[in-house]
Amino acid sequence: MIFAVSLSGLASSYTLKSTDGDTDDPWPSFCGDSRNSGLSPYSAEDNTGDVLWENDFGGTEGGAAVGSDGTIYVGDDWGDLYAYNPDGSKKWKTHISSSDVKSTPAIDADGNIYVTTTDNNIYAISSDGNQKWKFSTNDLIRSSPVVADGTIYFGSYDHKLYALNTDGSKKWSYSSDGDVCASPAVSNDGTVYFGTLSGTFYALNSDGSEKWTFSDPDKMSGGPAVDSSGNIYFGDWSGVLYALKSNGTKKWSFSTGDREIASSPAIGPNGNIYI
Repeated sequence: MIFAVSLSGLASSYTLKSTDGDTDDPWPSFCGDSRNSGLSPYSAEDNTGDVLWENDFGGTEGGAAVGSDGTIYVGDDWGDLYAYNPDGSKKWKTHISSSDVKSTPAIDADGNIYVTTTDNNIYAISSDGNQKWKFSTNDLIRSSPVVADGTIYFGSYDHKLYALNTDGSKKWSYSSDGDVCASPAVSNDGTVYFGTLSGTFYALNSDGSEKWTFSDPDKMSGGPAVDSSGNIYFGDWSGVLYALKSNGTKKWSFSTGDREIASSPAIGPNGNIYI
């Protein structure tokens, strides 16, 4: 089931800059922007928590993305992608795969939607619900895609991080030491960050070349978040939250105890990290 909950100002305007100016969409991808900051441009100060509408659909482990016109996109466990109008009415539904959608869609500046599935593919869907192309990897994909500067980034269980052009052609791929489960993050300078289920954290240049690696963590199934100063935050399965500088040196780490961190951090407006 998908819910819409009222927030102050949400109904009056759907066209706001994301926190790092990626697009004019209010929530175009996983964690809101290419840095995965998780910082909403809306204030919840007057939030009443009222349910505006609800809709039954196939269920999902992924989240919803919201386009510049207020359209909400979400995939389900039956391989369908839904588009809902802001009032909750269904705009369209398209069947893209016989496998699950375990990720959050990403929307580019032209309104195209990119969604990954566990049938090893990433799909490009136009704003009217038609498939434009698909690109196949060698294993399942749970990573939510990220769009930055006209490039689509995502990871696969085939141990690779992929960069695609918006026409579906491969720009490059990078072979890592393990399954890439989570969404990558892209900093303001174009550096691409991601971790693996083998416990190595990577920084790549925008051309796909390796910048540095960091090998202290345990398995990582949550994506990193990058602040406006270029610091990187991510958690691992041993319950440790890491903060790295942009050059790959450890700034600090914080242990939450013996509970694994399987989610991505969020960065508040005052710089606090929430996990």
